[in-house]
Amino acid sequence: MKTNIFRIIKLGGSLLTRSDWPSNLIAWVEKQVPMRNIVLVGGGLSADAVRAFDNAHQLSPSISHTLAIEALGLSLQMAEAVLPHADTITSLEDLAIESKSGQIELLDARPFLVSVESSKPGERLPHDWSATSDSIAARIASVYGAAELVLLKSTLPAHCNDWENAAQSGLVDEHFPHAVKKVSNAYCVNLSDPQAVAWRPSTEQKVQPCDE
Repeated sequence: MKTNIFRIIKLGGSLLTRSDWPSNLIAWVEKQVPMRNIVLVGGGLSADAVRAFDNAHQLSPSISHTLAIEALGLSLQMAEAVLPHADTITSLEDLAIESKSGQIELLDARPFLVSVESSKPGERLPHDWSATSDSIAARIASVYGAAELVLLKSTLPAHCNDWENAAQSGLVDEHFPHAVKKVSNAYCVNLSDPQAVAWRPSTEQKVQPCDE
């Protein structure tokens, strides 16, 4: 697969309950450099329910991991309901490169997480809550050589220099700074902002704390 023809877009689960995210997503994509747009939908409320259930019952890591993966499936179905013209794909292994540039495709990440991820080179995802859909998207972008990784968020912190600070502020999950190391172009976009303000990690060495 060529490395310069698709972007991985992680749609934050917190955006799902906003009525404007489908139109905002389409408008944002139309303004970007044309390429295939592979969207991974975050767990959102369904993942929060699994986390709360885990906290209450102290599940084994394997069970909570399995339930969290299934939560991604429910979020995917929600996105499919309001993006009826978007195709859903289950694999990037044999992704055709001749078509669909500029279109939106929804990725069911469950097959990758269950059957593929463990066989791929690079640091594997931990099976705990330190790695959420942010890290899953980064792992997928790293494995398949995405041209971009874009995290669509409902808010962005200010004065945040790098991914480590972003993780400390809660903008991304704890494992994300490790998962994103092999991704050449990763950034966040505030999809709830009409201007779709973007945040990129600074190349400067000076580190400042993030302000929410």
